[in-house]
Amino acid sequence: MSVRDRTRRRDGLASAMAAGVLATVVMSEYMLSGESREAIGEAPPARIVRRFRPGWSDERISAAATALHLGIGASGGALAVLLRLTGLPTSLAAGVGLWALGYEVVAPALGVLPPAHRDTERARHLFRAHLVFGVTLALLRRVR
Repeated sequence: MSVRDRTRRRDGLASAMAAGVLATVVMSEYMLSGESREAIGEAPPARIVRRFRPGWSDERISAAATALHLGIGASGGALAVLLRLTGLPTSLAAGVGLWALGYEVVAPALGVLPPAHRDTERARHLFRAHLVFGVTLALLRRVR
């Protein structure tokens, strides 16, 4: 692979990660709005940080949770482009996949939330939020 090809691949991956971060910001705004905020309660990334750093201040937990959430979003954007999930249907699938992995596997394994299928009200709002992530990711990838 030539230097030019490696540079193009790196730039494409960086662009996808930035799109994932921006899609996470949009998704987070949805999660913090109206009835979603009430149904979700403390955001799952904050629950994770609090679980592993129980003595931290609320400000420190909030900062670490924000970094964690944006990092997950960046990873989701990168994974989506590596798997060539760049159109709307496949970006929606990426959002749903992140939701399923996070709320059926990771959060329950960490002991911060019950599995989504047992936590229907919160899971429904988190599912919608991840659809927002997928739509936003598709739109951002299309604009580049």
